[in-house]
Amino acid sequence: MTLLVLIYCPLAYAGAETLSAIINSYEKNAVTIGVAVHAVDDKKEIFAHNAHEALNPASTMKVLTSAVALTHLGGSYQYETVLSTDRFSQGVLQNLYLKGSGDPSLVEERLWRIAKDLKVRGVNKINGSIIIDNSYFDSFEFAGKEADSTRAYNASLSALAVNFNSFAVVATNDGAGNLEVHIDPPTPHLNLVSKIRPSGNAVTIARSYNGGVEFVTATGGVSTETIKYANSSDPVQYAGTTFKWVLNQLGIEFNGKIKSGSAAGNKRVFVDQSKPLSLILRDLNKFSNNFTAEMILKTIGAKKSGVPGSTAKGVAVMKNFLSGAGVDSDEYAIFNGSGLSKNNRISPHALDQVLVSVYSDNRIRADFIASLAIAGTDGTLRSRLESPGLHGNVKAKTGTLSDVTSLSGFIETASRQMLAFTIMVNGPGAGSGGFHAMQEKLLIDIYKSF
Repeated sequence: MTLLVLIYCPLAYAGAETLSAIINSYEKNAVTIGVAVHAVDDKKEIFAHNAHEALNPASTMKVLTSAVALTHLGGSYQYETVLSTDRFSQGVLQNLYLKGSGDPSLVEERLWRIAKDLKVRGVNKINGSIIIDNSYFDSFEFAGKEADSTRAYNASLSALAVNFNSFAVVATNDGAGNLEVHIDPPTPHLNLVSKIRPSGNAVTIARSYNGGVEFVTATGGVSTETIKYANSSDPVQYAGTTFKWVLNQLGIEFNGKIKSGSAAGNKRVFVDQSKPLSLILRDLNKFSNNFTAEMILKTIGAKKSGVPGSTAKGVAVMKNFLSGAGVDSDEYAIFNGSGLSKNNRISPHALDQVLVSVYSDNRIRADFIASLAIAGTDGTLRSRLESPGLHGNVKAKTGTLSDVTSLSGFIETASRQMLAFTIMVNGPGAGSGGFHAMQEKLLIDIYKSF
């Protein structure tokens, strides 16, 4: 046993020295780098540099959100969208109520399935209104939401949300002077005003709202094809009119109004269920979907603290999780679940404790790891960390803001040790991508040395 200790410690020390040298070569010009590395089996700290300093994690905050979701909801959890009516007779529904439960995966394809399920139940007409019930959440807002941004990542949250509460403007130029511009989905709620020129490679979208119609003005230029995504300013009308369009495509007549209200229908038609949370988390983490993270956080709040779900209720559950993992309260300040905030703070040590805690829990470990991007293979790491020893071997969550880059996940070393690691960089120019090389150098050395 003594011989093993004498062999192991110098190797670890040599690795630590090399890691420190790499960090020191990058840590300048008001840039702060925080690194934590832990063995997952015995939970021992392998390496630390500014590990207890609370830094902005950007989207690696989703590591914590995902861990809390799996712990309190479970990988098999499914969202339910309840359809009810006041009366159903001779193929006619008198009002149709849609009650959402925060499903972030309710996309247009699911609306087609729901409409088809209505059709096979004999529904051919809807009289009255379609009433959308968003009462499961407190509001459309979340902490960190940018006030004026039309970008899809900044979409409003609603308990019944379609297509991430976002739409696409698709502009195609065939090279012969023929320019076509469309909105997808072609809901009557969205009125496209195209000012796009048949040259260039950038499109900008602006929105205005008047008389219940959302006017979408697209400007810029397109030489071949460009798809630009934007969020809708009215989740109720967007969801309802998109569903109306699908219904009409399948021959279900509806010409009434779309309203926001309580699901008062006393006759349940059926319940649509989402895919399992474990699969939703793969979309969340591999592609860093901010909308999904914030929807899940409000869901956690509703499940643990009662309806309506809110960001504040979800954040309280996240803080309790960190406390249970032994993290000091001065190592974090949490405002939302996606990392889309200049105010979020969490230490590399704290995120490492989340990873170690998840790895120790057989109920959620497999689902959590499967949700992470695989180095050089998929998601946000598809074209990163392709060096020998890292490609396919690192599974991690990325994070990027204007002055932040971060990486948090797992690596199996050359000696077959499974390690949890978190690397955060805060400071001028940190989010430009130049620090990706540093992250790769650190992980290569960790792979070889430990």
